[in-house]
Amino acid sequence: MSRWVDIIVIVLIALGALAVTAVVALYFIGPTRIKFAGGEAREYFLTFNAPPCTTTTAANAAYKGAAAAPKAAAAAAAAQGAAAD
Repeated sequence: MSRWVDIIVIVLIALGALAVTAVVALYFIGPTRIKFAGGEAREYFLTFNAPPCTTTTAANAAYKGAAAAPKAAAAAAAAQGAAAD
């Protein structure tokens, strides 16, 4: 029984080393995509520590929101319509 446990532990360590090697290789190929994926994975795992019954979202100060564009476009269209009358 102990022999099987040793083999499983060695296989898991080898798979972990292979995964780390793959991530490092991908980082050198395309660092931007890996940083983005790493950030997304980090945010996903941070949601496990959120209090119950709450919604957590990633805070991005540069995000303006999709709802701002239609309001501005509607206001510009209304101003152009009023000027045309």
